[in-house]
Amino acid sequence: EYNLPEGENRVSLYFPIGAYGAIKDLELDDGATCTPYTYKRKFMFFGDSITQGFTSTYSHLTYAAQVSQFFDADFLNQAVGCGDFLPTTFDDSVEFAPDYVFIAFGTNDYNHFPTLERLRERGGRFLDMIKERYPDATVIGISPIWRGDFAEKRSMGTFEECCETVKELHRARGFYLLEGEALTPHEPSFYADEKALHPTTLGFGIYANNIIKRISCIIK
Repeated sequence: EYNLPEGENRVSLYFPIGAYGAIKDLELDDGATCTPYTYKRKFMFFGDSITQGFTSTYSHLTYAAQVSQFFDADFLNQAVGCGDFLPTTFDDSVEFAPDYVFIAFGTNDYNHFPTLERLRERGGRFLDMIKERYPDATVIGISPIWRGDFAEKRSMGTFEECCETVKELHRARGFYLLEGEALTPHEPSFYADEKALHPTTLGFGIYANNIIKRISCIIK
């Protein structure tokens, strides 16, 4: 039960990451009304567990939520933990028409894909699918953020080569690009796991703030 001050109030509910929920029943005082909030724009996010907000203490403090709050955007987070540029992670049946689409894959691709060519092929297919599905949306690509084991070489090559390949994929399609290595601190204390891969709640705040600074010039 919540008591709100007199006048018009806005109430937002954030469910835990990975949980499904809906309002089953709402009882209001006599004379009170409930009106759906009208947002200025719509955001959609695709990515892995970092975009999902896996290690954020609170659902409303993930970077996707904070960026959406700042720009007064209704948002749908389609991120999948452990996800990469896999076309089947895209659900075409979702009835949501975004004005802006954020895509942040790459760090799991660095672990999953055997070659840079495989990354180009799978990443290209995913991005082309998004471009075709949302032709009127502004697509914002985010290359992989810093990770503590960036110096370790994988079968595809170095982490730097992976990041550069992801950037090329976005640039080739005319998408707006944010370079991930400049968006989070290169310091393990801002990450929640031993490998320094997933940001802490504080790390997400810095991530979100840097994204906001860089996209303010393109949000209409």
